Amino acid sequence: MVLIFVRRLIEQLGLDKTQRRFSFAQLAGSAELLRIANEARGRKRAEEPLDRVQQEALSVSDRLAMLSNVMNGSAFLIIPAPRNETDPWTEPSEFSRYYTEAQFAPLQTQLQTLVTAYTQGDGFNFSRAAIQLRKGLRELSPAIYPQDPQLRLE
Repeated sequence: MVLIFVRRLIEQLGLDKTQRRFSFAQLAGSAELLRIANEARGRKRAEEPLDRVQQEALSVSDRLAMLSNVMNGSAFLIIPAPRNETDPWTEPSEFSRYYTEAQFAPLQTQLQTLVTAYTQGDGFNFSRAAIQLRKGLRELSPAIYPQDPQLRLE
């Protein structure tokens, strides 16, 4: 569900005015939202002011894009390149771009543990799995993977 704060945007999109939360499918399929967001992007590039509806349309559009990236896995570029700092990181499903099955197998288990803890709302095991995953990712590429102080800054 995606929250829309500005009632005028809800009205312009032809959505139920009594609601504030709408499904991804409702919003992603909205040609009017796309039109308003594209218009707002154009105004922003031209350094023109945006009204509240345009600002909210941009915000909703950005949240939809982020949600889409999360759902298709492309938001999780957590696998470091092995040697070159400028090489792109990859998502877990593309590990074979840089690593063998044997190298990635322990991380696959750690990722699954992390996902399971998250879906079960288990904060303790989620934190433990995150620490183990971070350690495993660093072991894959120690020269590229950031050290803890740098990660805390990000």
